[in-house]
Order: sequence, then C-alpha cells, then structure tokens
Amino acid sequence: MTHADETRQAREPCGAARQFGDFAAGLVGFTDEAITHLAFLRGLAEGHAGHDRREGAVPQHLSLLAPPGPVPAETAGRTRRQHIQIEPKNPTVKGPAAWFTGDVYIDAVHARKAEPSRMACGWVHFTPRARTAWHSHAIGQTLLITEGVALLGARDGTVIVARPGQVVYTAPGEEHGHGAGPGNFMAHIALYEGTEDGDGATWLELVTDGQYAAATTIS
Repeated sequence: MTHADETRQAREPCGAARQFGDFAAGLVGFTDEAITHLAFLRGLAEGHAGHDRREGAVPQHLSLLAPPGPVPAETAGRTRRQHIQIEPKNPTVKGPAAWFTGDVYIDAVHARKAEPSRMACGWVHFTPRARTAWHSHAIGQTLLITEGVALLGARDGTVIVARPGQVVYTAPGEEHGHGAGPGNFMAHIALYEGTEDGDGATWLELVTDGQYAAATTIS
C-alpha cells in the first residue's frame, strides 16, 4: 500500500463512524421536519399559517387547537360558591285548623324562589287520625311517603294506602285528602308547583269523621 493510499484511508471514516454520521444526519432531518410541522400547527391555531381559513379551509377537528376564549358569564356563574349553599332552616309550624283535622306539623323544605321557579316542597308530619281537608292543586302534587301508613282519598270514594318509599301523584284539579291511619304517625314530603299568583292550592271543607272512618276500613 502506497503512502497516498494510507493517507486516504486514514481520512475516510470507519464503518461505525459512517453509520453514526448517517444516523445523525437523519436525526437532523427528522428534527427539522418535526419543527416544521409544529410551526404549521401553531400557525393554524393562531390563524397565521398562510392558508385561507374561510370556506372551511381548516378542518373542524383542529378547532381544539384554538386558544381558549373568555368563560361565558352564565358558565362562570355556576362555579361561584354562593350558587351552591345550605338553605337556612325554617322553624316547624303547626298546620292551621282550617286546613287540617288533628295535629299536623309542617317543615318547609323548599320555599318558592323568584320567577321562573314555582316549586315548593314541605315535609309534613301527621299524628294518628290527623288528615288534611279536601283540597286540590292547580298543577298537581307529588307525595313521597317517609313514615307510617298514608291514607289518600278522592271524592269518588277511591282510597289509596301508601307506605314508606312509595310515591303518589295527584293530577291537577283533583279534589282529595290525605292523612295518617288511626294507630300510627305518618309523614310525607309534598312537592308541588305554584301558580303566578300563589301556591296553586284550593282548600275546601274538612274531611268528616264518617268519611275518614270509611277510608280506614281498607287500610
């Protein structure tokens, strides 16, 4: 081997060095390509990619790349602490004699709020034999029985016996009464909607002892 050949061989990289050089060159190319793609995506998000965004030029699924805008006021309002709160406890009140026979006690669970809300809810406890007067609700009433045995009667003589966990619905305008059986306390949660000018209840005459006795025969 001549001196010139030895010099040329020394200057040429060995196989391992040549493979590393090829890998490095490829890595540089990959990095340049990745940077190019990232720059393109950022340009799409910021609207500076040089492409016309009108006429649906940017695919819909890329919209998530857009920087977030301000939170809508109605969404922000839901996260404020004062919109989730423990309501103050109202004192228990005794049901008025014009509406009830016997001793009945009422806890207001939910008092009607400002419009458009018209919902109201009360937890009502009846002593044995206590019952409501005949009455109706303009937009109906739902009762959830929580304790004892409830007797619910309609004007046509229909009587429903309901126990804890059962839900009874009374249609709008249906005249009815409900109360406890003769040997037990009874409690229910009453839910109803009011009307524009009131609670929607129409109170009528008291349920007589004879009407109550007839209802107890099937309980």
